[in-house]
Amino acid sequence: MGPSIQIAKILGIPIKLHWTFVFLIPLGMYLMEMPNFGSENLLFFSVLFILISICVILHEYGHALAAKYYGIKTDDIILSPLFGVARIQKLPDSPLGEFIVAVAGPAVNILIGIIFFIYLQIVNPEFLSIFGYEIYHSLFSEGKRVAQLPDGFSKINLAIAILILVNLGLVVFNLIPAFPMDGGRMFRAILHSFTDKLTATKVATFLGKFISILIILLSIRYHQYGIALIGVFIYYMAASEFRMVKGEAFRNQFHIGDMMKTEFTRLDSFTTRKQIEYLLYRSHEKNYLVFDQENNLKGILIKDKIIEWLDSENYSFENEIDNYLIMDFPTLNENMITDEALEIMRTSNIRFLPIEKENEIIGVLSRSVIYEFMELKKRIRY
Repeated sequence: MGPSIQIAKILGIPIKLHWTFVFLIPLGMYLMEMPNFGSENLLFFSVLFILISICVILHEYGHALAAKYYGIKTDDIILSPLFGVARIQKLPDSPLGEFIVAVAGPAVNILIGIIFFIYLQIVNPEFLSIFGYEIYHSLFSEGKRVAQLPDGFSKINLAIAILILVNLGLVVFNLIPAFPMDGGRMFRAILHSFTDKLTATKVATFLGKFISILIILLSIRYHQYGIALIGVFIYYMAASEFRMVKGEAFRNQFHIGDMMKTEFTRLDSFTTRKQIEYLLYRSHEKNYLVFDQENNLKGILIKDKIIEWLDSENYSFENEIDNYLIMDFPTLNENMITDEALEIMRTSNIRFLPIEKENEIIGVLSRSVIYEFMELKKRIRY
């Protein structure tokens, strides 16, 4: 998504601002130069924008906490001037789990809207109907601004009324069954209950593209060109999501046993620096397993550690290899599908792992070998 900067960390999830926030600076300067705008209005809209951003963040936390319930981590939440994204590591495998994670975000906005609605009904019950009429008139009158607001209505209550509409808008917008919006993901989850994930995604993305085209045409008809850009974004994301799921389906038809290397160099604790240097330059292997005298796996020696070792000026000759081994590592199973292995490599931050069967090391696998295998299969099959 491009560069971003962390501004907070709540419940273990970093919140980051996307680099596009810099475009708000010239917008603020432009508004300040407008004769009838003034610093007071700029302050009001700045605070309102922050409150809207908080609502968007809470929406994304709904997704993140629902994913956490299924044991899935969220890397971060990225906020841009137009939308927020919770970068969940993966969706639950079950259709029900995907549905719950998708619906959790809009559910948070519904709760926020209800709380604010009850407050305004208590302090000024007539305002919402008048305000809603003026907003409707503004949207469908070729972009004209709201003509009037109730006299004597405080800016605090005005901000709350706008937040009700914003949260309602977030619910309606996200529940559009246009993949990859939340509504599209819910629709995909329902379809996934009756068919495979790839077919469900294909149908959901087709509907998403169709709806995005309708959004573009209608927004142009009513001169809402900003909404037309949202339609373009939905179309692009739907196509991107289908490609991603198609790639996932292709990868996961293969198991680790299909691509593992069964012939590999076995090192021991007495392997010297000279021998390692020879292997680095002369062998196609760049990562190694190291065994002890009882032939038990002791550790992993990866290329980066080899380079660090060879670059070191202070070294001895006795058992020095032990200083550069990765001792804490997971093992793979030959029956794992591809994405399971890639996820283990990602979470452990080790790109080369042994494959174990009945307490015996039967092979090795690296991330680069997986990608090479997939590329060959694509070229052979297609």
